[in-house]
Amino acid sequence: MEEARGLRREAVEEAEALVNATARQLLAQVDKPVSELRDWLDKDRNGIQTGPFGAQLGSNDFVDSGVPIVTIGNVQHGGLNIDGLRYVTPEKASNLERFVIEQGDILFARMGTVGRSCVAPAFAEGWLYNYHIIRVALDNNRIEPRYIHWTIRASADVEKYLNERIRGATRQGVNSDIVGSLPCRVPEISEQHHIVAYLDGLQAKVDELRRLQAETQKELDALMPSVLAKAFAGEL
Repeated sequence: MEEARGLRREAVEEAEALVNATARQLLAQVDKPVSELRDWLDKDRNGIQTGPFGAQLGSNDFVDSGVPIVTIGNVQHGGLNIDGLRYVTPEKASNLERFVIEQGDILFARMGTVGRSCVAPAFAEGWLYNYHIIRVALDNNRIEPRYIHWTIRASADVEKYLNERIRGATRQGVNSDIVGSLPCRVPEISEQHHIVAYLDGLQAKVDELRRLQAETQKELDALMPSVLAKAFAGEL
């Protein structure tokens, strides 16, 4: 059973690695000059915004329910994880309206895994984010947020840039300047949509594999007590 667990884990890891390798190949074929992420911001919003400082949003402001606050643990490469969300009252949220999330915003974890980010889904519209998050608002008429997400996740240009900027730092993390300077090769919007559709389709297959394996794992875990009981009783 342990061997079966290991094989399933390896299968998911290999599938995930294949998706990343495919994404890197596609992005490398984009025949456009390198630009910076700040060149593609929404001019009607503060394009790159760090969450509120402690004086603006502290632990005493959290309540059991209300307007959700996205924290660093919620931002994952695979998307927005809603486990462990914090909340503030609507009154407090109204004082933090400049930190409101809109669908399609890119959310960066400032510390921890370098480059960890996700695209804000529709259900997170109107939520807030805290100091450990950097929010990027893009000009959606010119750029597809999911394309930028794939660029951050798989581009060789981005990997090289982050390694150079953060190498030797006593505490690895990103700031607004590093995020704004991220290198991007941006094709026409139609090609962006094509690349995103293909890569999201591959990722969906990996996610489905992960889901199916989680279900079979539960079945195996449920069988384990009866198998052990039979083994100790000499019935196997």
